[in-house]
Amino acid sequence: MQDPGKFVRMRRKNCYKKHEGKCVDFIFGVAQGGGVEVQALRYPKESWSAPAARAHCKDQNGSFEAAG
Repeated sequence: MQDPGKFVRMRRKNCYKKHEGKCVDFIFGVAQGGGVEVQALRYPKESWSAPAARAHCKDQNGSFEAAG
């Protein structure tokens, strides 16, 4: 997850990619100069268990925080 403070705006793409048939939502950060980076991934709770989301996130070299 990138620090959201480094971006001037955010853009969310629901179900941007799928993993094993389950949607992964992407949040993109748009930088001042117009460059775009992945800021975070979101795992819909309806289809992802916390352990499965944590494992996928780890495979993507990210860190996982469960939603409250």
